[in-house]
Amino acid sequence: MSSSLQKYLSSADLIAGNDDLITEILLHVPAKFVIRLKLVSKRWLSLISDHNFLVRHNLRNAGSISGLIISYLQGRQVSPSCTYIPIDGNQESALALTREITFDHVPNSSFSRVLHSCNGLLLCWAQGHMEPAAHKFYVFNPTTNQFSTLPLPLIYDRSWTSFCLAYEASKPTLYRVVCVQLCESFCNIQMYSSDTGVWEMSCNHGIDEFTNEFYHGVFWNGAIHWIGFSGCCYRFDVDQKCLQRMPSPLLPEDWNICYSHYFEESLGNLYFVAFDNTRSSNFIVFEMNRDYSGWFVKHQLNINTILAAFPDIAERYHGFDNVCISILLVVEIEGEGMRLVMYIHGEPGKVIFYSFGDNAFKKLCDFVCYSGVPWWNAFKYIETSSCF
Repeated sequence: MSSSLQKYLSSADLIAGNDDLITEILLHVPAKFVIRLKLVSKRWLSLISDHNFLVRHNLRNAGSISGLIISYLQGRQVSPSCTYIPIDGNQESALALTREITFDHVPNSSFSRVLHSCNGLLLCWAQGHMEPAAHKFYVFNPTTNQFSTLPLPLIYDRSWTSFCLAYEASKPTLYRVVCVQLCESFCNIQMYSSDTGVWEMSCNHGIDEFTNEFYHGVFWNGAIHWIGFSGCCYRFDVDQKCLQRMPSPLLPEDWNICYSHYFEESLGNLYFVAFDNTRSSNFIVFEMNRDYSGWFVKHQLNINTILAAFPDIAERYHGFDNVCISILLVVEIEGEGMRLVMYIHGEPGKVIFYSFGDNAFKKLCDFVCYSGVPWWNAFKYIETSSCF
């Protein structure tokens, strides 16, 4: 055996015998591949399953948004349950992941749809095969293809109920689900915790009026946040189990939530995007101060800037008055700044993004809704090694 080969083998043995070094290498491996590496050996299984490793791996990748999961609001009788749109425009990865996220793992269900997402986990609803009225809720990790079925809430009325998922990367085995039910001038809030496996009544809170204030929640800073149809803002602290009002963004006069809007967090910041259809025709990006002292304007983007970058759209719709643009994603990228991912409706529609860092547009893909499925929601896809 040559001396160079002996040196190579001794170095390989040195690495293979050093758990700390292997751990550091595994921390740089994407979550979907780390899960597969559990099969290498019992030792690697032990390293990857270690709680501290899961925490470090999740925190390292917490802000890495891979793309968007489009969840259709009708069953797979007319379409797939979802479509994946990568934010890097890689269509091969889009087709591969769309094939993987089929929800076929849920037994005795005719179709599933996503209700909410949080840091890589999805909260889903499934309808039964034999009994359409029989349905279930479950939390699903599309990276590991694991899911956990939830019991129904203590009080469950489908007439007006909203569900939100709360999951932190620093607590890889703990997730909580918040259920809000509105009844006249009160809202009942229940919370399910994965560590207890049961629902608990958290609070019964009076609100000013019966409105859809709790339609879309965002988990940030240890609380679920809502901006309602009237512009009122609430937050529910999942540890203190209390509901509080919080400041509202300074919205344009006569603003209507039916205009294009977006509410989500990215890289530890909370954002709300509103379209000013009354004066400036700007998309206004608001950011919340972490101490809840108020919102400030982070960026603005005029719709004419979008149409100038895509003149075929302006020509097709004869000006911006007839163009429908939906905000799909606000993403902060370290060292690059903020990107605004948008969908320009049409046949086909276009998914584009605008980078505030270099004032540049890029088309990601054409997107066509499946026939007969006009309604869909977009959710962030983040890889996570969280295990149930």
